[in-house]
Amino acid sequence: MIYSLSKFTFLITFASSIVLLLVLRSFNDTLYALDISNFAGPSVSLSGNTAGGARGHGAGSCRMAWMNPSYIPIDGFKSRLNGKYQAYLYREQGWDTETDQPSGSPVLFIPGNAGSFRQVRSIAAATASLYYKEKLVTDPSSFRHSTPHHPGLDFFTLDYNEDLTAFHGETLLEQAEFANDVISHILNIYASSRRGSSLPNPTSVLILAHSMGGIVARKMLLMPNHINGTINTIISLSTPHTIPPITLDRGLETVYEDINKLWREAYLGTSRISHLQDLVMASISGSTSDTTVSPDSSSLLTLSPTLHGLTVYTTSMPEVWTPTDHRAILWCDQLRMVIAKALLFITDPRSPSQVKPKEERAEILKSYFANGRGLRMASDDIVERPLSSYSNAASYKVHPPLSRLKLSSEDLNQRQPFGHVIPLKQKVDSESSSTSFTLLTNLPLSVRLKVVGCHGNFGRDATNLCTSLTTRYSTMLPSSHTKLRPASIPGPDDEIDPHEIFNFIEIPSSDISSYDFFVVITSNAHKSLAKSSEPDFLLCEFSSNDAIRIFDHPLWRLSFWGLDFENFSTTNSTLVSDIYLSGMDSSLLAFKIHVTYPSTCLENGSFAPLMRQQTPILHESKFHPNIQSALLYTHFSTAYSSIPKLSTDDVFQSGSGMRLTFWMDPFACGKSRQDETMKIRIKIDWYESARKIIVLYRTALVAIPLGIVSASFAIQIQRYRHSGVFPSLGVALSVLSEKYLSGFLVALIGVQFVQSAILRASWARQTRPGADEDRPSHVALAITSTWISGLLLGDHHPEFALLDGLMFVIGLGWTCIVYILLHTICTLLTKLMIAILGVSNRQGARNLSGYHQVPVPSSPSRVSIQTIVTATLVLFTTFMAPYQFAFLVISLVHLFQTLWSLGVAKTNEIRQIRSIESWNKFHYYFTTLFLMICLVPGNVMVITVWVKNLSIGWYKPFSSDRKIYFVIGYLLWFHRTWSSSGSLGMLPRSKKSLLLKFAMWLSLGTGLFSILYGIRYTFQIFDLLNLVFLCLALSHYTGVSNKLT
Repeated sequence: MIYSLSKFTFLITFASSIVLLLVLRSFNDTLYALDISNFAGPSVSLSGNTAGGARGHGAGSCRMAWMNPSYIPIDGFKSRLNGKYQAYLYREQGWDTETDQPSGSPVLFIPGNAGSFRQVRSIAAATASLYYKEKLVTDPSSFRHSTPHHPGLDFFTLDYNEDLTAFHGETLLEQAEFANDVISHILNIYASSRRGSSLPNPTSVLILAHSMGGIVARKMLLMPNHINGTINTIISLSTPHTIPPITLDRGLETVYEDINKLWREAYLGTSRISHLQDLVMASISGSTSDTTVSPDSSSLLTLSPTLHGLTVYTTSMPEVWTPTDHRAILWCDQLRMVIAKALLFITDPRSPSQVKPKEERAEILKSYFANGRGLRMASDDIVERPLSSYSNAASYKVHPPLSRLKLSSEDLNQRQPFGHVIPLKQKVDSESSSTSFTLLTNLPLSVRLKVVGCHGNFGRDATNLCTSLTTRYSTMLPSSHTKLRPASIPGPDDEIDPHEIFNFIEIPSSDISSYDFFVVITSNAHKSLAKSSEPDFLLCEFSSNDAIRIFDHPLWRLSFWGLDFENFSTTNSTLVSDIYLSGMDSSLLAFKIHVTYPSTCLENGSFAPLMRQQTPILHESKFHPNIQSALLYTHFSTAYSSIPKLSTDDVFQSGSGMRLTFWMDPFACGKSRQDETMKIRIKIDWYESARKIIVLYRTALVAIPLGIVSASFAIQIQRYRHSGVFPSLGVALSVLSEKYLSGFLVALIGVQFVQSAILRASWARQTRPGADEDRPSHVALAITSTWISGLLLGDHHPEFALLDGLMFVIGLGWTCIVYILLHTICTLLTKLMIAILGVSNRQGARNLSGYHQVPVPSSPSRVSIQTIVTATLVLFTTFMAPYQFAFLVISLVHLFQTLWSLGVAKTNEIRQIRSIESWNKFHYYFTTLFLMICLVPGNVMVITVWVKNLSIGWYKPFSSDRKIYFVIGYLLWFHRTWSSSGSLGMLPRSKKSLLLKFAMWLSLGTGLFSILYGIRYTFQIFDLLNLVFLCLALSHYTGVSNKLT
């Protein structure tokens, strides 16, 4: 056996190493999140370069942002954290004329984990540019929500010294407290800076937060020093709202439980917290490129109703249309411009709250972040005017009722405006009841194209009253050209050309019946300003909604067999075609779609086929221009939360499955030969799915090995009690894999099925309300018992029972890999130690052997050293350092103990002196060392926070970390085993010892808890092992070690 591992166990180890290598490679694969040739902007080349200047390497294809920042310190306010944190006022040089006196509407930026206060510069600079250069919000004739005499925005930013809030809950509480103190001071500043102004003094501050800063912002509302009404809008970027990114800290888990519980209760009306009722929050996620924070955890679906919370992904945000990584979400030029526009329009300095009413704020945020058209022009209000007021068209052409039109450059480049009249009511009502009007063009709306709905009969009435439909039903789509152009070199003047965007208009059948005819008015105005070399086109038609193809294939069927569509273009020869896949509702699995279409689509088509994947319930979309192959995924997740099925019958519009929408030229793609029809094939992408699973369940790399080693430790203790031989960890792992692996797998699969049945049964009793219902009853479902929702993967799909078993097997192999590495390192370090102790191996052996034979129990000096060091750790932990420091010292000393015990075992084996006893001690020490090393990462994070505080001169300890009882078991065990002698350091053996038996069962229970709940509640494993070590320590103190003769 290799490292005492059986052949079967070694085979599992080898197979797991292959899987882990493939998963690791997926994180370095430049195409892991590819959007059809790495599309990430308005226009893209095959190499992934956008026409706007972005370099599309992998998924990150944002244009470069440019700014000229300056920061003015803010002093003179009282806060107990003044010596630790700082606040600044941002000024964009060249635009902001003010020096140190703010006069606009205040915005506070809160950085995230290890974030810098300087990260505000990108969005603040974009806002200054839009305000001063483009006069975006000060022209009342431009937009319906414009605010005359708007003084602009003042950006304040917080310097948290790059604290690690993702790893320490009390640090997050301190940041929330300081942010509230800063807001109070900011509001006081305006009392003097706006003196003499006609604008009222602000009473609230708008919050812009990144990463864990979003959790800080939410916690601020619940802090004792929070003043009601000072926060009413929060925009978070890549914030994990539902669960912590890493579940290794008890304090952070408490923060999440408190804010999420109170957040839901506030919207249910069961809490006394009333100031959340005026709050509007938008959560923006970077989608699949963000591997730091799982995009699934950014959703607000289970936390607040739609009016109060909006979740969007950068892949679906118009004019952005690209996934962004965790840091790029702050400087991505496309994204920062959209955010800047939304910030300017939701603010209203004429109101003391500095923002518009709640309903209007929600409308503005949704218009920019989700719908994409932004705010309607002031002239687009719903009013009826004569047709002549919309255009001075020289001529009109009346088409047959419900006609399909295709207009090319020749038709659209006429010198005079031209109107195409399409009558509506000549068709039987039963046939048109489900008919919608769709239009796709690359003409800029309201400039070269207008669509109006009119009453009466065209040509008979002297004046027809008409209503503008141009922007009310329009959305922006990324362009999909048949010929892709290379990108230019990035520069500060990069802008999105309007002609690089397609405009799509869809008018539902319910609104079509209100009019008698449509008029499509085209104009050649402003064409000379266009930079696009692509020919103009316009396609429109009336199509039936019955053409939607709905597939109810379950997730397991899609995973194993995929899905094939033959002759898609012949059966769906329309401008817009839809496929709905109800079973594709899990964020853990990714699929790959391959599309082949006739050559005529590119040769004769006005544009290349364009596809959008969408998860309706999340407002999540992703576009694939020039579709050939792409990655399909969703961020809809039920992991560790309960999201019910919808009560509405129209799951296509708001369900949890995936909707695929195809835009194709029906004149080019629908008239192909039978052997050239469009074909679609969907199959699972195991490679990308593995990456997504690791991102969401990264703590499994710690929790599962801890569970397996704890269970193996119980096997070691049980055999030691009966035979007197403490087997190696490799032997215990082999026993577990050969004798108990099948039982573990059956139990895990059974638990997954039970969990799935309970969650689905709870969904059957309650449903999510529709959009017209005020009371968000779906929030109540999110407060599900943690004993159910916190199990295993926390997912309701019974199909993932196999995934549970697979993760356990891979975890077993991963544990064996770490065991081999750790054993090898210990062996090498021991040889090095022997070499250092003596001139030769023989001399080193004498030194080890001699030290081993010292009667340590009778040596008062050594006992006093143990007591002094242990007492020092207790005092230092109680008054100065966090308890994690004591654990780190214990782990480090125990490492040397383990190395020494290995040296003694090897020496005694050579000299044939008490070899079995020496190896027993090493195996005992090695397993406990393994457990400690698995716990070290979570403790090191807290130590890092403490050391950072010391480095800036902040010596005040954290109250939550000065609790010695969290490590009392480790301390007592450390005090008793800190010796290299054979009998004192070894676990006493007694078949009748209740403590030893209890330690064995407690270790087994810890292993089961780690496997069942450890992924979600990793921090509790530390507490359980503390009890295990306490039982071991008491066994050492009360028992007598037995020697083997």
